[in-house]
Amino acid sequence: GTRMVTGNRTKEEEVLKKRKDNKKEASKQPQLFHIPPLLLLLLLLFFLFTSPTNAMRIVVQRVKSASVTVDSQKVSSIGPGLLALVGLHEHDTEEDLTYCCRKLLAAKLWENENGASWRHGVKQKSYDLLCVSQFTLYGSVANKKHCPDYKSSMKNEPAKIMYSKFLDMCKTNYEEEKVHDGVFGAMMDVELVNDGPVTIVIESGPSGVPPPPPPPPVSSDDGNEKKEG
Repeated sequence: GTRMVTGNRTKEEEVLKKRKDNKKEASKQPQLFHIPPLLLLLLLLFFLFTSPTNAMRIVVQRVKSASVTVDSQKVSSIGPGLLALVGLHEHDTEEDLTYCCRKLLAAKLWENENGASWRHGVKQKSYDLLCVSQFTLYGSVANKKHCPDYKSSMKNEPAKIMYSKFLDMCKTNYEEEKVHDGVFGAMMDVELVNDGPVTIVIESGPSGVPPPPPPPPVSSDDGNEKKEG
């Protein structure tokens, strides 16, 4: 009987020793900072409602033809190509312009020579691009009176400058003679024959989050940029 008691005590002592050793090891491990769920939710809501939501917005339509008329005078017209209604948010930057220009010119909305759909963009087809400034893309009728509210759109003077820069980007990254425009700020009659119909929306960032800036070029030892190949 005595041996049994001694044996049990020995086992209990070993268990207690292991527990103490485990506690010591756990105390040595780095402790992670714990944020209560309610506090985390409040922080997320704070950043959501206080951070600026800037997203340039373009409504792109694949067309068989399109034209812009101002004061009964036709100022621009294209055959097959893209009609782009361009909206600028009040917080847009040149990074937004660059992103949307790249997406617009690269959007594959036509089939290729083998008949496969969604394989060629406007540049590959050598088609025209007609851009039309469109601040009403930010119109909201969420108010009780249902009157459009355009306060999120960029103000006239800075928007004119940014829109001009966007056109220059399109011309630089394509062919200048294939990029057409309406008249900024004017009352325009826009006519088009939608091909499909095919209409997509390009925004500079999901849910109004602007795209990150492009990474800096990687240079080799001799100072020349490395090319992907």
